[in-house]
Amino acid sequence: MQDIGKGDLNFGLKINLRDCEIGEYFTVVGKCIQCEQSFSLVKMIEPGSCDICPTEKAICNGGAKIGPLPGFWRSSNQSQNFMLCLLEQACLGMIPPLNNPLGECLLGYQGILCADCQRGYSRDGDYKCSLCPNRGLNILRLIALFIGAVTLVVFMIRQTLKGAKDMNNVTSIYLKILLNHFQLLLMTTSFDFQWSQQIFSFFSTSKQLATQSTQILSFDCFLDTREGNQSSQNSKMFYQKLIIIALLPFLLAIACTLIWYIYKQIMRNQVLIASKIMSSLVIILFLVHPSLVTFSFNAFKCKEIDEQERVQVDLEILCWSQEHTFYSCLVALPCIIVWGLGIPFFALSILIKMRKKLENFQIKQKYGFLYRGYRKQYYYWEIVIMYRKIFIIFTVVFISNFGIIAQALIVFLFLIVFLLINLKKKPFNTIALNDLETLSLITQITTIYCGLFFILNKPREWIQQNPDFSRGSVYLSESFQRLFFAFILLSNLFFFIYWALKMYQEGRAKLRNNLTKLYLAICLCNNHSKLEKEFKVHKIDSQNKIYQQQLKDQFKLLNNLIIDGQYILNKANMERLMIHLQKEQILKLIKT
Repeated sequence: MQDIGKGDLNFGLKINLRDCEIGEYFTVVGKCIQCEQSFSLVKMIEPGSCDICPTEKAICNGGAKIGPLPGFWRSSNQSQNFMLCLLEQACLGMIPPLNNPLGECLLGYQGILCADCQRGYSRDGDYKCSLCPNRGLNILRLIALFIGAVTLVVFMIRQTLKGAKDMNNVTSIYLKILLNHFQLLLMTTSFDFQWSQQIFSFFSTSKQLATQSTQILSFDCFLDTREGNQSSQNSKMFYQKLIIIALLPFLLAIACTLIWYIYKQIMRNQVLIASKIMSSLVIILFLVHPSLVTFSFNAFKCKEIDEQERVQVDLEILCWSQEHTFYSCLVALPCIIVWGLGIPFFALSILIKMRKKLENFQIKQKYGFLYRGYRKQYYYWEIVIMYRKIFIIFTVVFISNFGIIAQALIVFLFLIVFLLINLKKKPFNTIALNDLETLSLITQITTIYCGLFFILNKPREWIQQNPDFSRGSVYLSESFQRLFFAFILLSNLFFFIYWALKMYQEGRAKLRNNLTKLYLAICLCNNHSKLEKEFKVHKIDSQNKIYQQQLKDQFKLLNNLIIDGQYILNKANMERLMIHLQKEQILKLIKT
């Protein structure tokens, strides 16, 4: 019996073993167990544990089923780096029924961080894509916008040419200050502040006034020759636009020359158009200069995406790839040197060379746009303002690697220094113009100061849960966000109201001088005595401005004589001077 039993116990045992799959963790006893409420993206070959789900930016459905939350994006299904999208609403996250682990993009968006536009869509502001308008409608819009831009330029040219004859014509100066304000506003609000939706909407509206809307123009729709949604074609569009920007000053110079030549042929007169061509080119280059600098600098502005440097304005382009290096070094860099730095330097050289002839009529016609409105000794101040814009653009583009707070503080301190200089020097020749420039700077300083609070703004729960990392952070309630929005809004409104008031006064003066009968009927209800009084006051005010400058020049001459040692002060001559400079003596002299 025992022998039979032993024979019956002989049998074969087959054991199947497998490796742990991705999404499972390997226990110390050799089991493979699927991760629950956590994840694993590696194939474990030794005991380990699942990774904690980053619930603030990802969805974990167990195992390797992990994907981004709405507003986030990842580069591959093996990446644990979930990045906040540049336009949060463009990233839908991992949503059913596909449950794409990379996340899905909103219709019209594609590519890295969902920042590229699909075929049939074009950029509408920063990283926003909108449906391309009908091609025929787009052409009509383009023509309408072109006519509007030409009208503005023609108006500014006419006012500048008139200003060469009439020193009281300051319309172009007010327009120049307004454009400077909008350009500066665009630069200071281009920082990555975590604005509330109210402030973001306000600045989005303001930006359309500072720059031509890319969606209305929709050049991308014309340049887009993709068959399907090919992201690589979009990089070609970036380089095409970079070449257009580099050639733009040449194209504008040719256009100005042709238009004035055609005008001369139509009018059939012997008018000299050289000064008018130069005046037109100066004004147009002033308008496009910030865009030239910004677009050229953007070729060097890179953002790290999963350990790869990419051009921030077009994330489909790898920074310092062979193609990017070629266009950056041979197109963008020369554009920065020749146009960005060269235009203001060339203008300054001309003004310094012509500084003793600035009152000459021909010089006023050619270059008056640059120095009219400034006091004689500050004829170069517009060039200073141009370099101020370049510095701010440089900070926006290249200091971003040091953090948004560093960017904001540098520009904040820079504008404060400029404000103090403006208050001390008073470079403009009237109180109103100096006040406008001061208000513009205060508005930008207020905007950046409020923006610093939004940078530091964190949810209350995050501050409580991360005490070691939350030092310096603040929690802004809805009430405080509205308060900061009120500060920004009121400072901008105050500037615009003051500017509009001065422009109204200027327009009224123009109507009174050029269309006297119409002005008398509309504004004064045919009151001739009021009209005569206004003409008298205007004449006195005009003469006062002229003699104010002459008096300042005389005091400056006296000061130079004293500094050079040609006029030695002593007790006797000082007493004689003080007798003549006493308030009562001056008032008595004025009355006589």
